[in-house]
Amino acid sequence: MVSGCPKRTRRFLIVVILGVPLLFLCLHSTSFTSSSDDETSVDTEDFELELVEAEPICYPSHNVFFFKTHKTGSSTLFNIFMRYADEKNLTVAVSREPSNLLRYPAILDANFLPDYALINRRVEIFAIHTRLDIQAAKKLMAPRTKFITILRDPVYSWSSGFNYFNLPAVTGMSLEDFLDDGYAIDKMKRRKFSPWFGFNFLFYDLGFNETLTAAPAAQAQRAIDMLERNFGHVMIAELMDESLILMQHALCWDLEDIIAFRHNERNSSIYPRDLEPKLIYKIADLNDIDVRIYNHFAEKLRGMIDEFGTERMAKEVGTLRLRRDRWLRECLGGYRHGFQNTLVFLPKDNASAKCLRLTRTELEYVMYFRELYMNELDRLQQSRE
Repeated sequence: MVSGCPKRTRRFLIVVILGVPLLFLCLHSTSFTSSSDDETSVDTEDFELELVEAEPICYPSHNVFFFKTHKTGSSTLFNIFMRYADEKNLTVAVSREPSNLLRYPAILDANFLPDYALINRRVEIFAIHTRLDIQAAKKLMAPRTKFITILRDPVYSWSSGFNYFNLPAVTGMSLEDFLDDGYAIDKMKRRKFSPWFGFNFLFYDLGFNETLTAAPAAQAQRAIDMLERNFGHVMIAELMDESLILMQHALCWDLEDIIAFRHNERNSSIYPRDLEPKLIYKIADLNDIDVRIYNHFAEKLRGMIDEFGTERMAKEVGTLRLRRDRWLRECLGGYRHGFQNTLVFLPKDNASAKCLRLTRTELEYVMYFRELYMNELDRLQQSRE
């Protein structure tokens, strides 16, 4: 193919083909010309050296603040972060109290956590449920911490929460009847049924208090601006796998690190997800602030997927799903029903350490780490006595 080229040209082509870095500069002519035969002249336009920019080297992030939100699939992500910390021997945030909540609905306060400094530790992975105080979070975490959260369409996160937090029993009304009762709606707007649950509970979890006299758009913008300034990745539950792939690349983690089963998911046969259009409209209107926040970041994520490349994304999502299915077959021995008919995974007999981690519940993981740190604190106290 290159027999008509002079020796120096052939050597150059062979070097390029072999992949050895070479910078070739032609200074005085637009052609390579053999000294013995002008017919062997070759136009340099036939030989273009394409310099491909190498991807920058990335290093796995070991400092992550995951802000856990209600009824968004965040328990699945919680397992990912706890498992990563477990496998990498990282320190995670737990409560001083035996709970998987950090005194929720109290605002985040470092005093709610054990005194990690006494045992020469600092929180590297934060994923326990709390109400956000972004300044307290940044003070708690290391400077280059990655901040991540997840959102879900508020119509479905709110309707799911209505059942999960047992509002039918608290109010004595079905979802449909509740949304037709003006007095009940007004009472929930003032969070009188439960401090845990109300309208716009994403906005509330983010550390804001809704003002009924202020415009929803202005209130939503405050939360959007805070998230944009501080959170490098806002995931969307309806695009969970795509969000996971983008998170994997943002954190420079391996594919195996982001595999997880869908923890704390309710039995869909008991709680159907389809809602009548009039209910969707009512729920969206009553949660207008959350809807605006969600729509902003859902649109942003779709743009990120386009930028990543839809074909590339489809390929990587397909690989992720195949790997997850493989671990489900290897690990899963069955299910049991947990709180409010959520599904709890049961590992097979003689399951591997990875399977045990993949099937461990949120509370089990919190108590596992809490016991570890409390034992270290106890040993320190005993050594001082």
